[in-house]
Amino acid sequence: MGFITQAGRLSLWQLVENKGEKETTLQQVLDSTLKGVFFTNLVSNGNYFFALSSEGQVFRIATDGNIISVKIPNVTARNGTITTIPNETTGAQNIYLGVDGNVIYGFNENLELLQGFPLAGSGVPVFVDANSDGKEDCLALTIDNKLNGWNLR
Repeated sequence: MGFITQAGRLSLWQLVENKGEKETTLQQVLDSTLKGVFFTNLVSNGNYFFALSSEGQVFRIATDGNIISVKIPNVTARNGTITTIPNETTGAQNIYLGVDGNVIYGFNENLELLQGFPLAGSGVPVFVDANSDGKEDCLALTIDNKLNGWNLR
């Protein structure tokens, strides 16, 4: 599990099984500081943790301390959202960011922008087969309460 403070103090923890005592303890595996101000907590896709700064910088954090980041140009995320949703085809946990304004970004776990993104929308997108073509479509609300849908191929 992981936590990040508003000031960027990052800590990652893991459960460690003590074989001789048959008990599990919590051990800190990373204590670091990221540059920026953070209003959302960390999110994990099972392989990495992800953080979004209020300045629009997205970070990928590995438990071994390896950190990569991408700055989304001309974006702020004081009211941002970050979520992971599995890709129906590959099973990979993609990362979706809602930033200030009316834009949703989609990234793979290597922080590469997904094809078809960014999209006009706010908050967390939903992926369903809305038109019964056998492929998931992306649905998102906009800041003016309209429902947008995209057929991403």
